[in-house]
Amino acid sequence: MATSRINSTVSLPASLKEKEIEDLAPAQSPPGTPPPIDLEKASDQPTQDEPQPPTREYGTIRWSLVCVAIYSSALLYGLDNTIVANVQAAVIETFGNVEKIGWLGIGFSLGSIATILSIGKAFSIFNMKWLYVGSLVMFAAGSALCGGAPNMNALIVGRVWAGAGGAGMYLGVLNLLAVNTSLRERPVYMGLTGLVWGTGCILGPVIGGSFSDSSATWRWVSNHHIPSKRQ
Repeated sequence: MATSRINSTVSLPASLKEKEIEDLAPAQSPPGTPPPIDLEKASDQPTQDEPQPPTREYGTIRWSLVCVAIYSSALLYGLDNTIVANVQAAVIETFGNVEKIGWLGIGFSLGSIATILSIGKAFSIFNMKWLYVGSLVMFAAGSALCGGAPNMNALIVGRVWAGAGGAGMYLGVLNLLAVNTSLRERPVYMGLTGLVWGTGCILGPVIGGSFSDSSATWRWVSNHHIPSKRQ
């Protein structure tokens, strides 16, 4: 009896020592568990979420010229939104039809709102460049109709037509900038688009009133951005 107590007393420290060794040993991960990640090394490696450099194939000079071209279309779109604000009196002197004068201002916006969803969907299906060029042609054709309108109805139709083309121009600017810029620089280009469009809206009444009071007459309010030779 005494011997068994002595043996148990002697074997107790050994079992405690084995238990301490098991606690100090690193825990093994179950099969299929990925190895631990070294945070110091992972921070130096680029991730997929980081903005990538732009993939455009233009040089600096060519890209600058492209930006000037597409931003000028955004300027014209903003300009035509408000350019008829100060020419209404001159239009009434030419055509009369005072009851239809409100359509000069609302017609451009109406054409844009009526077509902007369908044009936006078209940009995701068809060739972006040719849709943009087609919108430029529509805008120029509508403006030419406004400049040569024989009556008030033709002037209103030209404003609506130009508004539809202007919506396509503006969407083309946004899409062209989106595919040719990286995520890091895209906010700057998009912000410049809004700045240029807003500048056009502010300058519209000033330019329209200047044409209306000059010998060019109100018709050049729509023809000023169309390449032509004045007779």
